Amino acid sequence: MKATLHLHPALWALLLPVTVDRRVSDIWRSCIMQVNGHSSSDDINDDDELHHKSVQLIKFLNEWSGTGDTVPKRVEALYTALYERGYLEIADVELILLWLNELIQAGYKFPQIISKFTVAVRTYTGDLHKLNDRLLPSFGMFVDRAVTDILFVLDDESDADHKLGDCLKQNFSVTYEALPTQWKTLFHGTASTHPKYARIGYDRQQWSTFYMDKHVHSDYIGVIDSDGMLFSMMHPVHSMFSSDGRIMLKGILGDHNFNDKVALKADSEIDFMWVNRMPMWYRYETFQFVRNHISRIWNTSFDDAFAEFSKSLYSQFNIMSSYASKFEGKHYRVILNTDTNGAISVGSNGGVPTDIRIGCCRSFDIGCVGSDRNNDDHLLTYGTTAVNAVNRTVTTEAYYKNVYAYLKQVRPDALARMKETCDLYLKGQWKPLCTVDSIAKIKQ
Repeated sequence: MKATLHLHPALWALLLPVTVDRRVSDIWRSCIMQVNGHSSSDDINDDDELHHKSVQLIKFLNEWSGTGDTVPKRVEALYTALYERGYLEIADVELILLWLNELIQAGYKFPQIISKFTVAVRTYTGDLHKLNDRLLPSFGMFVDRAVTDILFVLDDESDADHKLGDCLKQNFSVTYEALPTQWKTLFHGTASTHPKYARIGYDRQQWSTFYMDKHVHSDYIGVIDSDGMLFSMMHPVHSMFSSDGRIMLKGILGDHNFNDKVALKADSEIDFMWVNRMPMWYRYETFQFVRNHISRIWNTSFDDAFAEFSKSLYSQFNIMSSYASKFEGKHYRVILNTDTNGAISVGSNGGVPTDIRIGCCRSFDIGCVGSDRNNDDHLLTYGTTAVNAVNRTVTTEAYYKNVYAYLKQVRPDALARMKETCDLYLKGQWKPLCTVDSIAKIKQ
């Protein structure tokens, strides 16, 4: 005999699926509504087929990501997906819709959907020195890990990358991407003559960005390069979204990469990469939409299209952002360097240690030098050029007012670690967790 206590906020999740084997009905409900293992999974070990299907269900649930902005919308989408994949029958979809509607009619208050954020880094062992230079310490200073996950995507075929991943897993999320079977025709390394970019691995990194949704299951994904950094506290709302709730896309007029317009088969009038503001934030759904759009206008697979447009200068971020601005305007807002209101940024591609010092000063009152406490430039800069924003001081002060209010909600131990990392980094005493020597000692 089993007894379970359910609180009122969990009422929406109590309906049992009726079109599955009764031995797993409660187990599957737990998995579906909580994406959670079940302590009684041994109950189905005597039925290999049923056990296999349960394992496949859990795998699917771990990979599934909802898009609705309310619990009823997400539950409906999930049950529909489960029906389409043969886990449930249509009767369960109809039943859950009736159940949700009854709760709504009764005035039941569903829990709020809390958005999930992930900063993703596509890298490899050869970039470890770049990671340790600025990016990794800046993650420790300016990211609230209770709200924002940090994911490193590494090469699956590389033993060295697996060792690096084992080390990074102590503090971050890690996944591995398999080398595409058609990589020899997919990656050319010919888009640029610059040694930094004229590499097959660089093409692979850019290609991977288009598929970041395959590795990240968050509502919002921010991509940042290995040689990037954060330089101030990353507020999970005000550093990403404009005042009207749309994701900020920061750009300048004129695209420096000819094949951006080739990829989209349309004029690309704005360069979003040239401003060097990172992370580049996108909705989870946008990655799939971009691939589908390119596949449709090229009348071939996305990979076949990529193999062609990647032969000359292109930027994956320009392509992603151009698509988002043209076709998903209700979710994205373009803010040019000529905009008199400016746009807040807390990270960059490259950057200088001075920016981190100012960020530590303004965020935590640590390491302040001279006029750092009054600096109103570092948040409103595009590339190396200050935006001609009016009321610069007002905009900057408003951002940090939100930061200070947010920091009061951060766990004291997490806040203490952020401050300590700032202090150690500014004193030149920050020690990297993963080094060439330390990962060489890791046994696979």
